Amino acid sequence: MDNAWHRVGALAGVLIVVVATLLPVFDNGFVYDDTDVIEDGEVVHDVVNLFEVFRRPAMYVSSADGGPKAFDTYRPMTLISFFWDSAISGRDPFAYHLTNLLMHLLCVALVFLVVQRLVGREAWMFALVGAAWFALSPHPNTAQIWINGRSDLFCTAYGLASILVWRRALMAETPPKGAGLHVLAGLLFLAGLLSKETLLMVVPALWLWPRSDASVPLQERIINTSPILAASGLYLTLRVAVLGGVRASGGSGHIATALRHLAPVELEGLLGALWPRRLYLRFLSDEIGSLGATELTLLAILLIMTLGALWRLRRNAPIVSWGLCWFGLCLAPAALIAGMLWPGFGRYLYLPSVGLAAALASGTRAAWTRFPRWRAAVAVVAVVYLGVLGVNLRGWAKDFHDVETLYGATITKNPKGPHAYGWLGIAYRKQGRNDESIAPLTIAHQLAPNTPRYTHHLLYSLVETGRGDAAIELAKDCVRQHESDAEECHLLLYSTYQMTDPELAIGHLLDCMNNERNGARCNAAFAHAITKHPLHARYREIASQRSRR
Repeated sequence: MDNAWHRVGALAGVLIVVVATLLPVFDNGFVYDDTDVIEDGEVVHDVVNLFEVFRRPAMYVSSADGGPKAFDTYRPMTLISFFWDSAISGRDPFAYHLTNLLMHLLCVALVFLVVQRLVGREAWMFALVGAAWFALSPHPNTAQIWINGRSDLFCTAYGLASILVWRRALMAETPPKGAGLHVLAGLLFLAGLLSKETLLMVVPALWLWPRSDASVPLQERIINTSPILAASGLYLTLRVAVLGGVRASGGSGHIATALRHLAPVELEGLLGALWPRRLYLRFLSDEIGSLGATELTLLAILLIMTLGALWRLRRNAPIVSWGLCWFGLCLAPAALIAGMLWPGFGRYLYLPSVGLAAALASGTRAAWTRFPRWRAAVAVVAVVYLGVLGVNLRGWAKDFHDVETLYGATITKNPKGPHAYGWLGIAYRKQGRNDESIAPLTIAHQLAPNTPRYTHHLLYSLVETGRGDAAIELAKDCVRQHESDAEECHLLLYSTYQMTDPELAIGHLLDCMNNERNGARCNAAFAHAITKHPLHARYREIASQRSRR
């Protein structure tokens, strides 16, 4: 059955199943920061800004961009795609979802070709199983269900195309042809890096590429990847020039936290990719942050033991070992995000899942070969497993219809988790639905009283809906509860008492200013109070008295 048309037809069949499964995405609107980039943003809707994306951080296209970040990104190739979608459908989500679906189908085809190169053309059916798993696994597919998750799609597509060209270049018999293919491989890899920086983690996996001649020294393998290394160097140079540094973390403390979280991120990512047993809106900052030193140590030991098993497995099952190595390397940067309040963990599994697809294909082939009597059982298990993934994926696609269905589904599955309530309330506020935001924000505040984010938003909603007494009481509680993050609460209380109780009002500003985590707004309010406020003389006197105490 080693016929090219058989392979093409089988792959086409998988792609048709994927399209049928994901059709609900075309009924979906905007969620997460899709709203900031597409619905409320202006940058991607004006072609004049097209080349500006090469000179700015990725957040430049967002209406919520607050300037330089300690942890920033540079992804111009991904951002360019938004201009194309905007030209087709403006602020309507259709073209954006179409681009994501087409890119996912391209990635599925490229996964099939890469895995086929690994397992051998004669074993293309097993490569197809790996590609089908990649196509239907719900967690990684968050990258294409959510519009702004597409950086993982473009990064994966360019990266896999680069790998295929690179392998062809190494096999070229004529030097000129090989040189041209090497250049093309480097350019494709650069495009992938300009789509998302995590493609850098693929480089060590390429050095470990499983080969029939295992005696090839590492030095030679590194030399063989010189065009890809050159592309990586060029990308880092551009990143430093545009961002004013690498800007890949929030400092040494952030990196230390990421290292502590690495083991649970890797193990949870592996389990989540293989079986969507958990809620897909994962707030790992809370989940992992609640783990104690003993639990983190045990997970680290388990990860080390897993790595040791992979090392021993490399001779008998080199592709399985290599695929899991790819997965671990590409997922590692997600540990930097795990310490932040961010629910989009699933999308970070997209590029790593290429390695899992290879491992699953090789493992299925091994089971098929070694246990011929069980082939029917292996086939049934594979079909049922893929079917379950497909059913889950279709349901997840529907849940991303809008913020209410997305957060509502999360609340249904995890009613004691505060963040879905909080983000739903914040989404309502952004839509001007302040009355509706109060109920979910109140629940979030009650479930997570130590999280000032929800307290602040609830405070805004109470003020904006005329519930002044409730807002004052909440602000007082906020000042007691969130001493280091009470800027908004101090400002509200200053505003409330500025004419009736100057000493209490100025006291809130001074308390706010004395805390280094509070921003410039309290300083600006204080400057106005002692210079331009109708009671500025009294404010200046009170401030002077307090400074002498």
